[in-house]
Order: sequence, then structure tokens, then C-alpha cells
Amino acid sequence: MLTADPDARFDLSLASDQKKPPETRPTFVCRPLSGRELKRLAGGYDDSDPEATGADAIVAVFERAATGLVGWRNVPDPETGEALPFAAADLDRCLTMGEALELMGLVIAANSRPTGRDLGNSESPSPTGSGGSADPAPDPDGAAAPGDRPQ
Repeated sequence: MLTADPDARFDLSLASDQKKPPETRPTFVCRPLSGRELKRLAGGYDDSDPEATGADAIVAVFERAATGLVGWRNVPDPETGEALPFAAADLDRCLTMGEALELMGLVIAANSRPTGRDLGNSESPSPTGSGGSADPAPDPDGAAAPGDRPQ
């Protein structure tokens, strides 16, 4: 979602929840990321610290997965089953490591493509015009390809 609107929001759901009805489906509400945030999210864990532990890597995954997260709906508290109030710091309470990695991928993908609103909004004419495609390339064996135009 490429947008300059600071109030824009978008919903994401994990693959394992896609078949649940929308009114009960766990849904993560995200905001668009800046380029810097997106680079940090996609950049991976920095293991250059010789004192870093495996636990540090796990903490880093959940911190990065929370990047851009501004809310959620229908996310259950794993201890009670009741709705878990939103707190980005609680992401590690409601997602597995694999789910956190999936959420990161969804956030990266959503922030890397234009929205339908952004597509086709250019007022500039196309540099190639609005005509059809180029003629098909000739077959190296000299045979005509289906649909070739007669010369």
C-alpha cells in the first residue's frame, strides 16, 4: 500500500484464519510504513553482536512483526479465550514465531504494492501511447506463428 495518507489503515489476516467468518476472524490493523521502517522490517536480524543469544533473535522477530501494527480485532487471549485488548508488545502472547514471520511478510507485501486508488491515477499520457502491442517476432525456423499478420 503505497500512500502518503498518514491516516490510512489496512487489515491483514493470517492464512490459517482466512476461512473464518469476517466477524470472528483475527485481524491485524496496520498503517503504511515509511521507507525506513520497511527497510528495517525486511532487513533481517543483525547477528553481528557476539553477545546476542537465540532469545535476542526471537525478541527481534516479534518487535519487527509489530512494526506498523496499530490495532487488532478478534484476537483471543491464549489463556482465557476472551478478546485480547490491543497492545503491540503482546504480539508474542497471541502469535507463534511462524505466525509472526507470516505477519511480517504480509506487512512487507502490503506496503510494497500500490493500492487500486493509486493505480491509473497519472495525468501524464503513456509514453507508448494507447495502441496495441508490437508485431510478433518472426519464428527462427521461418514458420508463421498463429495470429501473425500477413506482410
